[in-house]
Amino acid sequence: AQGSEKAALEQVARLEEALAAADEEMQAYKETIAKLEEEGSLMQDEVESEVDSAIHQVQHKSEEVLSRVQKQLAATNEAVRDELAKVREERDRAMAEVQRLYQEQGVQCDRGRTPPLAPSSPKASPMPLDAHSLEVE
Repeated sequence: AQGSEKAALEQVARLEEALAAADEEMQAYKETIAKLEEEGSLMQDEVESEVDSAIHQVQHKSEEVLSRVQKQLAATNEAVRDELAKVREERDRAMAEVQRLYQEQGVQCDRGRTPPLAPSSPKASPMPLDAHSLEVE
């Protein structure tokens, strides 16, 4: 009985040692997990910071590009308005010249219509330049 009791005690001692080793290993795992979680948290913070910085840079660059495009568009619009004003002035001068020529010849005509044959000359033909041909689309 003493032999089996001794064997049982030895087995209990071995199990206690194994349990203690398992507890130490478990504690080491817990420490490793805590360290990895901390590193992961730091890495996540670093990644989030880098992403925020990249987003800010992209937004800033987009605003710069948008501002440049808006300035170019404003300049282009101004140039188009100026050119359109010149074209309208030229059209108005041409229309005034046509009107003056009609009046000199004593012809009455609605804007945009070819004048009738001038009554003073029986073989006269319509003027080659009419108001309609001067319209700007």
